[in-house]
Amino acid sequence: MYPFNSIYKIFKNLSFRRKFIYSFIVPIFLASLFIYLYIPARIENQTYNLIADRTEGIASMTSYSISSAIFFEDKENIKETVNIIKQEKDILYVVVTDLSDNPIFLTII
Repeated sequence: MYPFNSIYKIFKNLSFRRKFIYSFIVPIFLASLFIYLYIPARIENQTYNLIADRTEGIASMTSYSISSAIFFEDKENIKETVNIIKQEKDILYVVVTDLSDNPIFLTII
């Protein structure tokens, strides 16, 4: 009649010692399963968001410092700013474009 009826019958026939042990094992197992499934996915999501935020911050600081050099077409200042960015270990390449998305400077680090 009830889906848990057979489980109830099995649990009812167990000794007190086994009931006591299972009452601790089941919650510990469920908590371990939750930690095993939930925590890695959450850490991966937080890591991705951290990298995206850091990259966006570096890009905005770079665009702020390089904008006047692009406006006045000062190639030396552009190279100097890119050399500062090259010191960042997480940056793989730098592309500097003008307002119409024409590449002005490209470097692979």
